[in-house]
Amino acid sequence: MAELEGLEFGKSDFVLLDEVTMEQFMDNLKLRFEKGRIYTFIGEVVVSVNPYRQMEIYGKDTIDAYRGRELYENPPHLYAVSDAAYKAMKRRAKDTCIVISGLTLSAASSRESGAGKTEASKYIMQYIAAITNPSQREEVESRFGKYMDINFNFNGDPTGGHINNYLLEKLLRGSSDEMLESFHLHSDAAVYVYTREGAATATSNNDRNSHKAVMSALQVIGFSKEEIQSIYQILATILLLGNIQFESDSEIVQILDLETVNHISELTATDRDSVSKSLLYRTVATGGGEVIEKGHTEKEACFGRDAFSKIDYFNNQIIVDLVEQPHKGIISILDEACLTGGQVTDTVCLDSMDTKLAQHPHYTSRKLSPTDKTMEFQKDFRIRHYAGDVTYSIEGFLDKNKDLLFQDFKRLMYNSANPVLKEMWPDGQLGITEVTKRPLTAATLFKNSIIALVDKLGCKEPYYVRCIKPNEVKSPMLFDDARCRHQVAYLGLLENVMVRRAGFAYRQPYARFLQRYKMTCEYTWPNHMMATDREAVEAVVTNHGFQDDVAYGHTKLFVRTPRSLFTLEQERAALIPILVVFLQKVWRGALARMRCCRIRAIYTIMGCYKRYKVKSHFWEVERRFANVRTMADYGKSVEWPTPPAALSQFHSNTVMLHRRWWARQIVKNIPPSDMLEVRAKVAALTALRGERKDWGVARAWERDYLSNVRDCPQTSSGFTRVSKELRNKDEYSQVLFSGFCRKVNRFNKSTDRCLLVTDKYVYKLEPKKQYKVLKRLPLDAFTGLSVTNGADQMLALHTSTQDDILLCLQHGELCPNQDRVGELVGTLVDYFTRIRKVQFPVKVCSSVVKLHMRGKPKSAHVETKPGQTNADFKKSRDGFILLIPAN
Repeated sequence: MAELEGLEFGKSDFVLLDEVTMEQFMDNLKLRFEKGRIYTFIGEVVVSVNPYRQMEIYGKDTIDAYRGRELYENPPHLYAVSDAAYKAMKRRAKDTCIVISGLTLSAASSRESGAGKTEASKYIMQYIAAITNPSQREEVESRFGKYMDINFNFNGDPTGGHINNYLLEKLLRGSSDEMLESFHLHSDAAVYVYTREGAATATSNNDRNSHKAVMSALQVIGFSKEEIQSIYQILATILLLGNIQFESDSEIVQILDLETVNHISELTATDRDSVSKSLLYRTVATGGGEVIEKGHTEKEACFGRDAFSKIDYFNNQIIVDLVEQPHKGIISILDEACLTGGQVTDTVCLDSMDTKLAQHPHYTSRKLSPTDKTMEFQKDFRIRHYAGDVTYSIEGFLDKNKDLLFQDFKRLMYNSANPVLKEMWPDGQLGITEVTKRPLTAATLFKNSIIALVDKLGCKEPYYVRCIKPNEVKSPMLFDDARCRHQVAYLGLLENVMVRRAGFAYRQPYARFLQRYKMTCEYTWPNHMMATDREAVEAVVTNHGFQDDVAYGHTKLFVRTPRSLFTLEQERAALIPILVVFLQKVWRGALARMRCCRIRAIYTIMGCYKRYKVKSHFWEVERRFANVRTMADYGKSVEWPTPPAALSQFHSNTVMLHRRWWARQIVKNIPPSDMLEVRAKVAALTALRGERKDWGVARAWERDYLSNVRDCPQTSSGFTRVSKELRNKDEYSQVLFSGFCRKVNRFNKSTDRCLLVTDKYVYKLEPKKQYKVLKRLPLDAFTGLSVTNGADQMLALHTSTQDDILLCLQHGELCPNQDRVGELVGTLVDYFTRIRKVQFPVKVCSSVVKLHMRGKPKSAHVETKPGQTNADFKKSRDGFILLIPAN
């Protein structure tokens, strides 16, 4: 049964009514309509009330909710019956059909009734399209005819279909102005006779979007551009044919608008004269083989025009409710009148019907009921239908029952240059003398189509949708009780409920019944321990006291009254929230336990893996450095393995320890006399930080170059004497550095001087005056020095009095390209840090050296000058420039 929706929405299944009366039926139908519940079940039948507004119940979420579910598992919906029909077809490989019916309130009108049959078919096809091909477009825009076939393959996927008719006004409303102009049409449907009635009817969908959807669909299913063009030409021809008017002058009938004939000729690719001739004449072959042309009367020409414009379609709405009785029925009487020679009129046909049907309880006319003034004499007759009386006018019955689609029209179309039109009219290939069989009447064609339809439906498993029109003004709020009551009676809905409830109204397999209601009994929840499902169902029924209201079959349980199921549904609805909370609790606990187990497993795996990586790193380090003691470089060239993240700090410490050990091994082999030079080079390496290109690391550092005989062979003896005198006078213990230099004096001029650096003082000496002391500064007065990053020998000694010394060291004769800046830097840095335990900052400048002279800021930079033989200073605007040779 349908899922319980709540009492505020009424009964979702009419079978659940307390009493099966028209009043209760209508009250429930009206309540559900007012609450927005437009669908209601009668067992497996869906009753649909047209809401006349957009309902948010057809989206993807709704489709997913009904896909693969049983009818009773969800509230009533078209999707429920659609899914049931599709599942039956796919599971049992049997054709199914969905019969959508509703009352057409006007017997003389061919337009739709407004009950919602077209919309229902649209949503059914939308659902089928969505569940068989989710990527397919879910909106079926066009409005279709009375019978539709959808063909499926063995996988249950739609492969094609057949649709009877399509509204012509959609072409006019949906096409672009350029397209309509190419077919000699206008967008106003009221201009054309065949669409004038439909033009006054407002449509709820966007016609332009509908037109685009149809175009896209034609291309998807394989129509070529030429075939689509032919379709439009045919539709345009139909519209233009309906507007052709005739006039008669005595016995001659003429066409009023010859321009329209020209357009039809162009659209059908036929001869203009042939079109006119087919509309005005009929070719007839006599028994002797003679062929004659018979001119139409104005009335016959109009009928022929209308028959031609239908292309094998007849309007059966005007006789859709006539009774079919062999030999004496209305259809038989009409056919007999049409086949009789002579001037048989509509009045004669009505008299014949009155004579043959006078005793029929469901037929009457003004002649048979003289006191009934609602009918006119010799014009009206009435058929008493199941749902009420319908009065018909006999006028035009005979003319409209004749098939006036003459062979001339068929030959005209067969001879068209358009291949699509030619293929549509195969009968046109027959010669005039070959066509002798009289065409069937419209009534016979209708009867045959009904028989064919019944045959089609008879071989299919049926499902039903009953559509009801709530009011005539298309209001979403108005429920016309009298009109709806009439439709309910016509459709036999109340009888349907009675039949459903006459016996055991509901039946369900034992397994399905248990699956739905087992939670209402302690003996079957969560799973029963009985021998069969039937015994478990008996336990549920007995537990609720329904044993006198059910019967047990071989595979199904049969329930007599709906109140039993209603009670079960109420109890189930009350238990569902409790079960949901319980299942949520159990599932959340299971998720938490699974999450905890996963986390524990993750941490266990992570711990084992980390230990493995640590051990692997240790093993790899041990393998690579196993023989470093015997290596010439003590493992300096050995590449360290990449450590895991957990050992990054340990790796850094290990690398530092190895470097210290390596350094210690190297230092152990250095003679004590060379240790002073080694310390100075290490200090220079640290101070320069690799920013100076060449700083003399590869050569031996002599320190005291002025006393070196090899570097200064001519002046070394004189400097040695002066050095001893200064040692005795100033009591310094060692010479840290000495050498020639080019210095900037206090007059901003450069002169040759000698630089002597001891552990107490720094001396400026005059080499040309036997190394006379020009200036002596305490070593503590120096606070640091600055050098460039190039190969030049310029440096600035910074003092605490901001009277810095700018000089350029000069080489002797040992090597013309010796770099002595690095040696002086390393010596001073080593002495200050190792002996005096203070930092001696060294700044390596990329371009300009900043200094102060007599408290004023100065700058010095280096430039190369072609032709310059020796390095020399030159005054600049903000300081000095050291000019050095280009090479």
